[in-house]
Amino acid sequence: MKRQKKLLILTGVLAALVLATALAAKLTADSKVVDPEADDVVIFALDPEEVTSLSWVYGGETQTAVLEDGVWHSGEDASVTLDGDLMEELLSQLEAVVAYRTIEEPGTLSDYGLREPQNTIRVNDRDDLTLFLGNETGIGGQYYCSIDDSRVYLVEEELADTFQCGLADLLTEEEEETVSEE
Repeated sequence: MKRQKKLLILTGVLAALVLATALAAKLTADSKVVDPEADDVVIFALDPEEVTSLSWVYGGETQTAVLEDGVWHSGEDASVTLDGDLMEELLSQLEAVVAYRTIEEPGTLSDYGLREPQNTIRVNDRDDLTLFLGNETGIGGQYYCSIDDSRVYLVEEELADTFQCGLADLLTEEEEETVSEE
């Protein structure tokens, strides 16, 4: 009798586990699969062909490049010509800036390094666009970013790394030779 009681209890427990497993499987099948890429949103986009000037901060100084008559030059000295291919590389990073996460209500911008951003990238085309880069997130390879819309976004570090250059890094070969001769 004692054995039958134990067997009956164990059978009941087994039936409950089977039922719970079936219920969990049903709920999982009915729920949507979360795609980590689904939150990716283009927050900043431009057509490189329409850009007339670009500025960013490097070494604590604002770097400005201006396009006139199809030639990029320094915003401070029009006689200093910049390499068009290198400028295209910079602009290619801004063609579609993707946010991998969005913080809808960020609170204090200083928590993200956006009160005094590490870099401010300004693009003049049909519109004047500004992108603010804050601190690295600490979760590996992403930075906090804002575009003046009261949200904070997480973007890849490649964007921040690309703008770690000065105008001297973007000179044409001819311009580099001129500078090295002086």
